[in-house]
Amino acid sequence: SAQKSADAKRPRACDSCRGLKVKCIIDPASTEPCKRCAKAGRACIVTPPTRKRQKKADSRVAELERKIDALTATLAQREGSAAYEAGYHVDIKRHPTDSASPYTQSSPQYQADQRLLGNHEHGSPTLARQGISRSDEGPNKRRRLDRIETKRTVIADLMQTTDDNLGSANGNARGGSIYDQKPGVEFDHSDLEQKIEDIIDTSTAEHLFNRYVTQVAPLFPAVPFPLGTKAKIVRKEKPILFLAILSSTCYGTGVSDETQGALERELREVFATSMWKQGEKSLEIIQALHVSTLWYRPPANFEQHMFYQMVHMSAVMAIDIGIGKKQSPWKRKWYGQEQPFKHALPNPESAESRRAWIVCYFLCISITMILRRPILVRHNEYMRECIEYLETADDALPSDKILCHHVKLANISEEIATRFMMDDPTVNLSISDGKVTYSITHFEQDLAKLRTHNVSDHAIKLADAVTNLYLHEIALHSQSNAADFKQPFTEETFKTAAGESVLGPQHVDALTACQQSCQDILDTFLSYEFEVIYALPVIFCKFYSLLRVGLS
Repeated sequence: SAQKSADAKRPRACDSCRGLKVKCIIDPASTEPCKRCAKAGRACIVTPPTRKRQKKADSRVAELERKIDALTATLAQREGSAAYEAGYHVDIKRHPTDSASPYTQSSPQYQADQRLLGNHEHGSPTLARQGISRSDEGPNKRRRLDRIETKRTVIADLMQTTDDNLGSANGNARGGSIYDQKPGVEFDHSDLEQKIEDIIDTSTAEHLFNRYVTQVAPLFPAVPFPLGTKAKIVRKEKPILFLAILSSTCYGTGVSDETQGALERELREVFATSMWKQGEKSLEIIQALHVSTLWYRPPANFEQHMFYQMVHMSAVMAIDIGIGKKQSPWKRKWYGQEQPFKHALPNPESAESRRAWIVCYFLCISITMILRRPILVRHNEYMRECIEYLETADDALPSDKILCHHVKLANISEEIATRFMMDDPTVNLSISDGKVTYSITHFEQDLAKLRTHNVSDHAIKLADAVTNLYLHEIALHSQSNAADFKQPFTEETFKTAAGESVLGPQHVDALTACQQSCQDILDTFLSYEFEVIYALPVIFCKFYSLLRVGLS
């Protein structure tokens, strides 16, 4: 026992011996170094031990309390007054304290302890059910430590209550977003009916709408209506689309120039207010943009053209409202409903939405062909699915097959533009290249396959000839590039684009195909009645105008 007592009182080893992990023989009563340090001739330094303060369990509880207070404050901000009335509010107000002890009844920590134990008047129902009263709290430290496990259980219950409350708030407050906390904006266009009536009388408006349904839309059924559709129903349910139809198709019908100008100004004002001022997005606006683009009223100055912008406005809006792709199954149950969206979304799988989307694609490809701009919307698997649906579905219209044929021609044009890089003026491809010749043969076969459908539609014949000309246009690039075929056209443009040398039989065949396509475009367009030319979309007249300029 004496040996054990001596070992217990053994002095602390010096730094050198402790670092070497050897026994340090030192006399604490003397000031001389230990035997090993004296033998080695080094300084014997004994560092006094540092006192490590263990972290007490109640400090850990206080830390958890601070985190819970911060969490409850965040909940109070997100939930608003509704969460307070539901009984989920935890008061985070701190009272000033006169004592530095964390265990006095006036200290903030003591106040937090009582809230966690369910003794606050605004405490949560879950905590109140724990049955812990204020009388259990005392200054005795042992009693506080005995309640640590109880506090941990209460904290776990509070966290569960917080999670449940947060989930409820997300469901009721639409995710708690700062945008979703505001009520949805209702876009009211009921005053548009009266504005239309002030510009044009009701009988003339109904006549123009019926003409659109029976004569104009069948030529290019981008926004068709079943026969027998009443003008007053469309005027009431879709006033923006109704105004677009009147403004875009009123020329050549006997309507005065003043009325036509007033309709056009009103339509531009509605577009500006709806899209730019109010940020409205809907299938009706997309359809109105389609009608206004296809039967576009060009301004007097070329610099003021909005054709390119309007085409891509409709495409971008279609992407924004979700009709440009196949939706996931969990979103399908919300189509046409209020929750969880502020506005009823159109069903992208309906015939109307699919039709609007493929029209967006057609217009994007057409504007690429005319202006040699980059392609915004490209053909994909969902586009192919939309075409198959409109060709076979029960809710599709008979005219949808004509529209699908136009979109298939546009798909070939997209592949031509991509393969030959028509939008890049720096690229120079030669028709003598074997890859170019093979691609031309491949596209010719695709066009021939489409012609087997034996469609006698006016616009399809014209579009087929235009696509064939677009395919063989590369034969004219032997001494120029795609930039030479970009507006505006001048005399120098055609002088530099004309070449005298022939590169080979493939070049001759392509030039012959270009000549034949030009002849087909002229013959087809000139065979139309005057009323048909007036009713054709302006994009087809644009192709004819460009051809006339090129041949003149």
